[in-house]
Amino acid sequence: MGSFYPIGIEVDAGHIKDTFIDSKVLRQHTKQFEAKQFEAKPFEPDFLCFLTYAYVVLNYVHNVHPHVEKVNFIVERKGHVTRYIDEFHSGLGEALIFIGRTDLTPLVGELSTGDKERIPCQVADMLCWHAARFENAQEVKTEDIADARRYLKLRNRKGKLFSLSNSQVSEMAGAIFPKALSRLPGPGKSG
Repeated sequence: MGSFYPIGIEVDAGHIKDTFIDSKVLRQHTKQFEAKQFEAKPFEPDFLCFLTYAYVVLNYVHNVHPHVEKVNFIVERKGHVTRYIDEFHSGLGEALIFIGRTDLTPLVGELSTGDKERIPCQVADMLCWHAARFENAQEVKTEDIADARRYLKLRNRKGKLFSLSNSQVSEMAGAIFPKALSRLPGPGKSG
């Protein structure tokens, strides 16, 4: 596919989990004829990763493909996480304004959910599978050479890989949940 541009983020999952271990996301829901209620769920790494990924994609499209009008996101259906990602997506334009990136807000398109049977979810899974299998392999078995060649075609595509550093995760945690920052080990601290 000539229009396939892999964009990814990498992050230290252990650091995110440790950083946000005590953090919760409140979701407001109202049942008809009842008072507003809130439910608290753990702050899953998927939330921060989605917001970071959305920002990286929008910034990449803005800089490299200025003719694009909208960017639609398709995420795999994954229980309650999908519902929260939908809510994060609905506030994405406001978040971009908050960080001073009003130039990206017109690009925010729709969010769709899908199962692995949908083509975009299959493509993402295929790319991740090939990348994980062959990127760090010391040698490729003879029977896997065809798969490795498919990955190599994808590997050198123009795209973007963004590394979200532990210090950036900690900074984001401090901005989102100021109490989380006080728990983090810093220079000269242990914990």
